[in-house]
Amino acid sequence: MLNLFNICERKYEVGVLTAIGVKKVKVAAQFAIELLIVTMCGIALGVAGGAVASVPVSNQLRLLAGDPDRQPGGAVRSRRRHGRRSRQQL
Repeated sequence: MLNLFNICERKYEVGVLTAIGVKKVKVAAQFAIELLIVTMCGIALGVAGGAVASVPVSNQLRLLAGDPDRQPGGAVRSRRRHGRRSRQQL
């Protein structure tokens, strides 16, 4: 939808390109490639931002939920203490 508005705003550019002999298929391909590049940059930024933000958010959620393996200083306690078996070993 936003790409449609972008094309409507660039009518002059499309007109100039077609006037100098660029075929309509190449103009449409240019818009498609521009849209693909912008989309890929947005996805990459979103994934990077989500990866960076997920660690502190998940740590805070664990503290709020009272996770017994998470100590107040942020250190993680090991489940294998004092000879107890974990659930996977049982």
